[in-house]
Amino acid sequence: MLRFLAVVLTFLLTTTSALAKFGKDPEIKDGKVTGSVLVGYSTTTVANADVKTIIAAPRLTIDYRALEAMKVWVDVPMSHISIGFDDDAGQSSFQLANLAFGARYVTRINRTIVIRTGGGLAVPTATLPDPGLNEEYVTAIAAHAGTMVAHGLWEYWKYMPDNLSIVSDTRLVIRTGLFRMTLNLDIAASIYTGDANVTDNVGVGVQLGFTAGFRNKVVEAGIGARAVLFMLGTDTNDQFQASVGPFFRAFVMGGFIEARWNLNIDDPGGFSFDDGRYWGLEIGLGAYL
Repeated sequence: MLRFLAVVLTFLLTTTSALAKFGKDPEIKDGKVTGSVLVGYSTTTVANADVKTIIAAPRLTIDYRALEAMKVWVDVPMSHISIGFDDDAGQSSFQLANLAFGARYVTRINRTIVIRTGGGLAVPTATLPDPGLNEEYVTAIAAHAGTMVAHGLWEYWKYMPDNLSIVSDTRLVIRTGLFRMTLNLDIAASIYTGDANVTDNVGVGVQLGFTAGFRNKVVEAGIGARAVLFMLGTDTNDQFQASVGPFFRAFVMGGFIEARWNLNIDDPGGFSFDDGRYWGLEIGLGAYL
C-alpha cells in the first residue's frame, strides 16, 4: 500500500511539474482565432471553349485552452464555387459546410517532443437543395466537392453533405533549435444521415500529414505532404489523394498571417495543372487569445 501511494505521489509531482513547464511554453499559446479563405482554380476545355471554375471557401476556427493541458476547438467551414463559360456569367453557389468541434489534450514529453491527441464531431449542417431544383442542386454539390478537392481531400468530412463524422486526431511535434517537424494521423468514421436510399451509409477515412521546416520568433516556413484514403463500401469506391505544398506564417502584432499552397499530385484531384483539375491556396489571418 505504501509503495502504491509513493508511486501515485511521484506521478502527481511529475505531472504537476510537466504542466508547469507546459504553461510556460512560449510556442503553445492560450488559444487562437483564425479566419481564412481557400482559393482554388481549375479550367476545363470543352468543345474548343474554356469552363473556368473558381473556389472561394472561407473558414473560421477557434482554438481555446479550456484547461492547462487541454484545448477545445470549433471550426465553421463554408463552400463557394463560381463556374463561368468563356468569361461569361455562369453559375455560383455558397454553402455552409459541416460544423465541427472537439478537444485536444497536449502532452509535452520534453523540450523536443509535444504530442496532441483528441477527437471531435462534424455534424451534418451541410445539406443539399431539392434534386428537383436541378441547377441549384448540381452547383451545391460542385461547391462542396470542389472545396474538398482543392484541399487535397484533407478533412474531407467537413464537406460531405448529410454526413455525421466522428474523428480521432493525433499530432506529434518535434522541435530542436529552429527546426520543426510534425506528423498527423487522423481517423474518421462518417455516417450518412440523409433521406436518400443509399447502399453504403458508413465510410471510413484515414489521413496522414507531414511537415518539415523552421521557426523563429518572426516567421515559420516549410513544406508539407498529405495522403488521404477514404473507403466506402466496396474497393471500387475507395478514394486516395496525395498532395504537397509549401506553407508560411509570419507573427505580427500579437497575431499572424499565414498561407498554404496545395498541389494535388494524383487522381482524383491532380495533377493540379492538368485540364479540369484543382489547385488550392489557403490564406489566413489569426490572433492569439
